Formats: sequence, structure tokens, C-alpha cells
Amino acid sequence: MTANEIVLHVRKLEKALVTHADVEDAVVLSEENPESETFVLKVFVEPSSNDSETEKKIREFCISQSNALPTEVIFREIPRTPSGKVARQQLLMA
Repeated sequence: MTANEIVLHVRKLEKALVTHADVEDAVVLSEENPESETFVLKVFVEPSSNDSETEKKIREFCISQSNALPTEVIFREIPRTPSGKVARQQLLMA
């Protein structure tokens, strides 16, 4: 899969997630696994409620939308810079 195809998958999944009723905010990042030369989608989700059923529904939704790419779903608050942009480096370091 090319880098352009990965970017398209990331954008598609992010757009789908922000329209999901149980999602307050979401960010999708791709990370390359240097050993296998494959990509993993890291999906950071701020759910609208904190219960296990909501998290289960969101996980299933992400996997169904990820087009068979390995996907890791992480539930947490999305950090932002003072100007309101997503602090992507903080997400990856957590």
C-alpha cells in the first residue's frame, strides 16, 4: 500500500468517526512498523460517554471502516495547542 493510499484511509476513517453519535472528537494517525514495513492506524477517540458498551461500538465501527489495516483504538482526551490544533506529537508519546 502506498503512502497516498494510507493518507486516504486515514482521512476517510477520521471523517467517518467525527460523524459517529458516540464520538466527541477523534484523530487518526498512521505509524509505520519498520520491522514489517507495514502501517498501523492509531485511532484516538474522545467518546461522548465513558461506558464499555460505547467503547465496544466505537471499536467495532473503526475496525469495519479501516479496510483491513491493523488498527489500534485508544480512548483518551484529544490534546490541543493553545490555537486549537491537535497536538499530534503528544498523542504519539502517550
